[in-house]
Amino acid sequence: MKIPSRGIAKWAGEIRDQCLVSTTERVQRGAMYKNLFLTGDQDGVPQTYVRANGYIQDKASFLYSPVELRFSAEHYGNVSAADRAKAKSATAEVLKRTRRDGVDRKAQGAVIWSLVKGKTFIKLLWGENAFQPHLIQPEYMGVLYEHKDELTPNMGAFVQTAYITEDELDGMIEHYSTGDKQEIKRKVQRYFNQQTPDGRGVAGSNWLKQVVLGGLNPYQQAGGSKPQNRGVVDWLNGPRPMFDTRTLAQIARLDELWVWSSEDDDWRTIQLIGDVMVSPKERLINAFADDINADPKMRDENNPLRGSHPFIEFCANPMDGYFWGDSEIRLIALLQRQLNMTIDGINHLLRMQEFPPKFLKGISGQAQNIVSRLNKPKGYFSDSNPQADVKNLAPDLPQGLWERLHETEGMFNRTGGMTASLRGEGEQGVRAQGHAETLTRNASPRFKDDAIIIERDIENLGGLALDMLKAHVPDKLIAWLMPGDKSIEAEEIPDIAEIGEEPPAEGMKPILFRLSQLSPNTKLTVDAHSSSPIFSIEARELLFELNKRGAVTPEELVQHTNPPGADSIMSNLERRAVANQKQIAALPPEDRVKVLTGHKR
Repeated sequence: MKIPSRGIAKWAGEIRDQCLVSTTERVQRGAMYKNLFLTGDQDGVPQTYVRANGYIQDKASFLYSPVELRFSAEHYGNVSAADRAKAKSATAEVLKRTRRDGVDRKAQGAVIWSLVKGKTFIKLLWGENAFQPHLIQPEYMGVLYEHKDELTPNMGAFVQTAYITEDELDGMIEHYSTGDKQEIKRKVQRYFNQQTPDGRGVAGSNWLKQVVLGGLNPYQQAGGSKPQNRGVVDWLNGPRPMFDTRTLAQIARLDELWVWSSEDDDWRTIQLIGDVMVSPKERLINAFADDINADPKMRDENNPLRGSHPFIEFCANPMDGYFWGDSEIRLIALLQRQLNMTIDGINHLLRMQEFPPKFLKGISGQAQNIVSRLNKPKGYFSDSNPQADVKNLAPDLPQGLWERLHETEGMFNRTGGMTASLRGEGEQGVRAQGHAETLTRNASPRFKDDAIIIERDIENLGGLALDMLKAHVPDKLIAWLMPGDKSIEAEEIPDIAEIGEEPPAEGMKPILFRLSQLSPNTKLTVDAHSSSPIFSIEARELLFELNKRGAVTPEELVQHTNPPGADSIMSNLERRAVANQKQIAALPPEDRVKVLTGHKR
């Protein structure tokens, strides 16, 4: 896409509006999906049994579990021992920072809400020497071409909507000149909580009420039934954030437009408040990759973030020809409604049994008083009229009443492919462990297909995190080589005492390097499918089997299975390996050859 040299604000506003053409429809659809997920009802009325919530939570746990998430920096093809050692050190650095900064927990939320709404995003930013992950709901996003699947350069443009205060605006333009600051603040002042002709102000738009102010509280559509006030504390509905009126008076809508520039082969970021361009007009940059204070003529071609944006997509159910994917809630919405009606019907029949309607004949007193006496413990009825009579008219409970309820719940499990074996429950006819494992293995391919999709999204998130560390962390890391490994990089280190860290085992040689110096062939993957429990048993069995046949070393086995105290075990294995090397080196030449070739002495 070619960005014009003049009238950028007007041009960007038109592109933004094209990206947001389906927003109203998606907000309404997402609100109903959210209500069904949180309350079991599309209008947000709390239901007795919210099976849709458990269904989504169960499937999300099958697809992604952050308990043992591990990354592994690997290479395409064969590499030197030094590159393998540096990859190991880089893996530890990525894992440490992503866990410390909560990136894995944000990914868990992204998986859950992608199942609910079809697609969600993680916006991974950098600040204060740490990752700043943000979960972005699809209502905040818009794309230029919805028939394309991903946020690649072929998309052309996409936009993220956010709400900012005046203080946040001041922070965004603090590097501008005094004149530019004053001009921008004067122009955007009318958009802070004021209705505008184009409806983009906070007061004139339902965005804030639908997406921001709603929080976790079910969103009520216009004209829909509203939950009744149940007392001082409305505890049945979900919690929601509270905003002071003075805070709301300082909020304006910010649209962040990302456009792929065909002239620069890179993304360009344009920030708008209404029709006012907040980002610098004289220099369009990639706000994720470029430094706003750097010389625009001195472009770093080796910048690992060049051509990248901070958004990682999570989509468990991608649809060909539709960017926003498909929702799991759509598949079970009618089942949840059927479950609601079934439970309400059973409860109604049971209440009729407890307090049955009555037929009163020939009584001389007031019917209301007589019924009140009969409904009390030890209540009785007496009348002077010999024809007086009282009968209960409770309906008979139909056969198979509870079976229908269980069958409806079973439909949830069959729709999601969650057999009793997968859910960890006993299954009729299963008597042996091997039989149960076979049933689990036969039922799991469907989940494995979906888990692989999420695993690729997790890998994209980890790869972006590694690229960001390359760009923002200048500190040197230490990689350790075994005594028998050779490397020019290790020989350049003058003295271990100058490094400030002792080797894990005697004789190991250090390599000092920066993450930006990693081999271009380095890739970050999810280690041993550790993001999904559905793979865990088979992956572990395969690793132990390879270890028995000598294809996997004990060190690699510990690295990929991550047992408790893995670091201590690895240190012991490295010291043992160094000691074995010394013993072998001390043998006579003929015995050394026999040991190395696997022959007995």
